[in-house]
Amino acid sequence: MPGLPDNPIYQQILTALIDAAAPQRCRDLCRTLATGTEPTHISGMRNKLKRLTSAGLVVETEPGLFAIPIPRTAD
Repeated sequence: MPGLPDNPIYQQILTALIDAAAPQRCRDLCRTLATGTEPTHISGMRNKLKRLTSAGLVVETEPGLFAIPIPRTAD
């Protein structure tokens, strides 16, 4: 996938967001991916999500809530 950093965790994050019914918080994704919920893990997850946001693969719908962007349809 273009713009995806070269680390399997990024694909796992995208898959978790695709499977989620609603935007997710960093702590929720840490639980889903079993990476740990200590502050360092949550901070690391936030950094990864911000990197995916910068690449246009994820959107921050509200501060701290992340989701896969909804494709625009042509009218």
